[in-house]
Amino acid sequence: MYFLNSGKDTKAFFGGNRSGKTTSGAVSVAYFSTGRYPGWYSGHKWFRPTVGRVFANDFSKGAKVVTKALKEWLPKDSIVQIRKNNQGAEVEWFIRHTSGGMSFFDIMTYEQSADSAEGANQDWIWFDEPPPRNMYIAATRGLIDHDGICMFTLTPLKEPWLFDEIYSSKDKNIDSVVCDLRHNLERYNPLSKQLIGLKEVAIRKFEQKLTEEERETRMHGKFRYLAGRIWKEWERDIHTYDRSQWIEGKHGVLVDGEPPAQWPRMMLIDPHDRNPHALLWIAVDDTMNYWAYREAWLADTLIEDAVAHIKKVELGARERISLRVLDPNFGPKKYANSGITVREEFEGAGRRLQYPIRFSFGNDAKELGRKAFAKMLKYEVTKPISLMNHPRIRFAKDMKEAIYQIEHYVWDDFKGGVEQDPKEKPKNLNTHFPDLCHYLALTNFGWTRPRISEGKGNFYA
Repeated sequence: MYFLNSGKDTKAFFGGNRSGKTTSGAVSVAYFSTGRYPGWYSGHKWFRPTVGRVFANDFSKGAKVVTKALKEWLPKDSIVQIRKNNQGAEVEWFIRHTSGGMSFFDIMTYEQSADSAEGANQDWIWFDEPPPRNMYIAATRGLIDHDGICMFTLTPLKEPWLFDEIYSSKDKNIDSVVCDLRHNLERYNPLSKQLIGLKEVAIRKFEQKLTEEERETRMHGKFRYLAGRIWKEWERDIHTYDRSQWIEGKHGVLVDGEPPAQWPRMMLIDPHDRNPHALLWIAVDDTMNYWAYREAWLADTLIEDAVAHIKKVELGARERISLRVLDPNFGPKKYANSGITVREEFEGAGRRLQYPIRFSFGNDAKELGRKAFAKMLKYEVTKPISLMNHPRIRFAKDMKEAIYQIEHYVWDDFKGGVEQDPKEKPKNLNTHFPDLCHYLALTNFGWTRPRISEGKGNFYA
């Protein structure tokens, strides 16, 4: 229902097998083509004939699944003509609109070249199952003239670009919904007066055949290419909250706003000669919950310029940093021309810029760090967020690079369904912010509570 009623320009239904994805797309096409909208419907409406395009995996199977759903949901009296291609697939549909005119849509597949999707203009496009990105770009060019809409209904088994550009998009004109297979459990339909949906016993039989990784995608609609993700405990789903809730601590992984000024803060940095410098700022509350509130991803930046950036943002926020942590691998490296280390370069730049900084080296026990950070992320996602059930670390939702790297930090040569060796190495990609998370998890940074020296009444930190 949420998918159907969304009025966004681009909307996606990510779901497990048999969760109702194709049905939702076919129902939308029926509304658009006929102009017959139910009273509860609040999505896009056209009160004139429309031109659309449907995409499926192939003509031999995918197109048949789509045409079956279309015939089920298009009123029989609205179908004027269906033309077949030379493979016998029903690809051109002429539909009677309530205005008296004729709507038209055709069916293409991902077997065809992206160039074949160019040229036509549509009011709407529906992608059933994941399209290649070049096909998506070519097809959606045809929506420009009529400011049309794009729909996706799919099980995310492939095409990882959809995760970054659609599911994770911050574009306010893009909407996504994720559905579990059990959202389509057997139930009574008061309109047809029949039982619809899937029987629990049948779902369990299917579920027992799947590996843990396959369940994530085929049962719960999660992206398969992230099945090898190292921190599966990371759950970003819709946990975004306003600034006041930094204090209340009743939310999930992503948050808005700035942490309160009185919380102790630390900064971690992973510098490089050729790659960008990764910088991460963390605050900790008095219950030892951590809040990542700022990042920097500084490309083509000299050490002195990186320190200037640190000085600018910290003075601008009027904050005091209690601890600074440096990558223990690169930090001790000596430059041949000067004989001084990277850490000494940073600290020397701070003195020159009249902003003294002092770095400690992080703990490079990566396997321990991965496990420790996983514990910080872990909470029971099926239960409400509460005092006893929440992640111990949250990230500001505008920290684009840190979030991207954490979500794309995966095991090397991962194959879905294959049990991982616990000593398997991460892929050497998107590791910079995850390394900082390792160092964070292995520090004991937090509040230092004052104590009273016996008999003197003085406070000591």
